[in-house]
Amino acid sequence: MSILDKIMDSKGIGPRKTVLYGKEGCGKTTWASKWPSPIYIPTENGIDGVRDKEGNLLKVKAFPLCQTLSEYVEYLVAVAQEENEYETVVTDTIDWLQKLVWKEVSNDKKVESIEEIGYAKGYQFAMRYWDQIIDIWDSLISKGKHVLLLSHHAITHIASPEGDPYDAYDIAVHPKTIAPRIRQWANEVLFVHDQVMTKTQQESFDKNKMDKKVAVNSITTLKTVGKPAYHAKNKLGLPESMEFDFETYKQYL
Repeated sequence: MSILDKIMDSKGIGPRKTVLYGKEGCGKTTWASKWPSPIYIPTENGIDGVRDKEGNLLKVKAFPLCQTLSEYVEYLVAVAQEENEYETVVTDTIDWLQKLVWKEVSNDKKVESIEEIGYAKGYQFAMRYWDQIIDIWDSLISKGKHVLLLSHHAITHIASPEGDPYDAYDIAVHPKTIAPRIRQWANEVLFVHDQVMTKTQQESFDKNKMDKKVAVNSITTLKTVGKPAYHAKNKLGLPESMEFDFETYKQYL
């Protein structure tokens, strides 16, 4: 058998490795509920009592709130290995999952906080756990299930080799270790962006009139291509900016 006989045709669109991040309360959990047959693995309190834009109470299937990293891994493995009807596995959220990872590292090293481990080695120790988690996410993908990771956003400082340093929105996990690893792993990294609309109005201060900009409205969009101001990417040929609505998004799946 020739080595060339191993060459295969590329496959069509398969199960997605998707990261969705944005500020708290922007609708991440509700958006995730529109995916095919989702099962939630919550690492923070945020599923009960959630309502959609129409005011309807969100009804989804979810495991109990994860109190430890072992519980999170146990739930992941169960969905990956046991027969079930779920097609999308939602982690809500990975920044709170990071807290469980750091707690596990602290317990291993018998310290109160991961920061007590010198020379920032604690964050490198944490990557061993993240690699194990990513392996299980990959096993879910191999079983034909979508993996959807929700995250809050953070503002990170970037030292550009081509110019002045600048700030950008990113997923709210450690910016030098797991954040780039997850972005590289994902097919899509999507940023829920609130574009604030302002107007200028005059205000008086000590008999002097001054122009002041005030926020009057905001438009929520889904950013799918990276810019200096935020991280994003996609492999689906999505528009750079689109409506934050799953009915629009699913046309590309």
